[in-house]
Amino acid sequence: MAGEKGQTRIDLALLDPDGTFPARLAGDRDAFVGYADGLWALDAGGLRDRLREIATLAHRLAGAAGTFGHQDVSDAALALEGQVLDRLESGNLSMLQAPVRQAMDALVGALEDALVRAKR
Repeated sequence: MAGEKGQTRIDLALLDPDGTFPARLAGDRDAFVGYADGLWALDAGGLRDRLREIATLAHRLAGAAGTFGHQDVSDAALALEGQVLDRLESGNLSMLQAPVRQAMDALVGALEDALVRAKR
């Protein structure tokens, strides 16, 4: 399948010659689901560390997904990264849960959609 940005199958094959990018998307989806599990039960230090890990993975995914034409995944990953970093910088962890949970859910949904498209 060609990517959303108009890449052809040939373009995508050159970027991902062994066809493993969909598996990477699935792995990233599983990682975000795992990060969400128990996230809000962590103490403040553990929560900060986990949120930094989430922001790092979201940043990496945003670039890779955009390269492979999955702009919706890239946008959702950038939104999650922004939600996390804005709140970490402000130090306001008490107001963090709802927007981060919403952004993580949106990203997992975008990853699910991308995986369905990748199977076509």
